[in-house]
Amino acid sequence: MKRTSGATITATASEQLVLDRVGISYPARDAGPDFVAVKEASFTVDPSEFTCVVGPSGCGKSTLLMAAAGLIPVSGGEILVGDTVVRAPGVDRAVVFQAASLLPWRTVLGNVAYGLEIRHRKDARSRAREMIELVGLDGAATKYPHELSGGMQQRANLARALAADPRLLLMDEPFAALDAQTRELMQTELLRVWSEMRKTVLFITHQIEEAVYLGDQVVVLSKGPETVVREILRVDFARPRDESIKRTPAFMELVDHIWQLIRNG
Repeated sequence: MKRTSGATITATASEQLVLDRVGISYPARDAGPDFVAVKEASFTVDPSEFTCVVGPSGCGKSTLLMAAAGLIPVSGGEILVGDTVVRAPGVDRAVVFQAASLLPWRTVLGNVAYGLEIRHRKDARSRAREMIELVGLDGAATKYPHELSGGMQQRANLARALAADPRLLLMDEPFAALDAQTRELMQTELLRVWSEMRKTVLFITHQIEEAVYLGDQVVVLSKGPETVVREILRVDFARPRDESIKRTPAFMELVDHIWQLIRNG
């Protein structure tokens, strides 16, 4: 297990995500000072790397992801995808939210193809079928969202994001609403899909075990407001991984270390 501290690093690859001294503030409702949600956060997600972010509730995990998606502005520093500064949403990034938010009047195939269809992609349906098969929903392409379980809805949500072939996949607690058994199944399925697509992933979670199981590195944030990066930990467990790794002493040691960081603020 190697540990490093946050650092300012210049991006060189087009699939690399860099947060360089990022600060995020919100205007005060009265005449007081701005509310500083994130004081400074610096870390890099290298191409094809899976990075998980954990921290206390309210520390700004999802806020950082929304900034990386270009959905909210930064008040300091900058976020880069490759050598391009993020200033707005773009087709180089896809976001998978906690809620699947599938269009209820469209089938799975229609939902997965939707983003490509509005971009007038002639291969929208064929590309959507490929992604539906990849996430294990090939038998459900003609079903509507109300006919799907929570896990199946999130598979469709993931397929929709992957269909656009983004450089970066930004995932905001996508399994938080699932029951424990389905959540563990989806973790393993996500690793299978990621091993085939090798997308650069930024994954937000409250669950430390999930972060260690999925990630190549885990970014631990401090208590908010004025959040900073407390520590960045490399996860050196070999891939492919299966759930048995969660019962090993090395895994439990890393989980405990992260828990101590979060508990001690």
